[in-house]
Amino acid sequence: MNFNNKLYRLRKSSGLTQEEMADKLQVSRQTISNWETGSASPSLEKALELADLFSVSLDELVGRKQIENQVISPLLQSLLHKKVTIHLTYDVDDVHMFGESSYKNCELVAVNERSVRILVQEKKQNVEKLIFFKNILTIESDVI
Repeated sequence: MNFNNKLYRLRKSSGLTQEEMADKLQVSRQTISNWETGSASPSLEKALELADLFSVSLDELVGRKQIENQVISPLLQSLLHKKVTIHLTYDVDDVHMFGESSYKNCELVAVNERSVRILVQEKKQNVEKLIFFKNILTIESDVI
């Protein structure tokens, strides 16, 4: 379901008129109408206010499906706070190619259902990087 339909349904199920919703958000009734018809979109600030008004997440408000209770791989969890080497892929005209790009001897500091966060040393400084799984070719444990 797209944003404008979701917004309309949330407003109706809450028993609010467009005018009442506009008053709560300090916008015009026409603005609410434009959002519901899809002829305009709210600013990020107003989208957050809408999510709060209806007690939904921003993901749910914009129709993005949430990953419910997805289990993070026990193997990846076992690598948390360990040294790893990550080999990356990159896209060239929508074709996956193996790149020479890799992060060696980096620390895996966080894992979620879409990405990993690593700590890597660059120019004598520790830098955190977020890497999405779609860009990872392999992860190797540096610990034997």
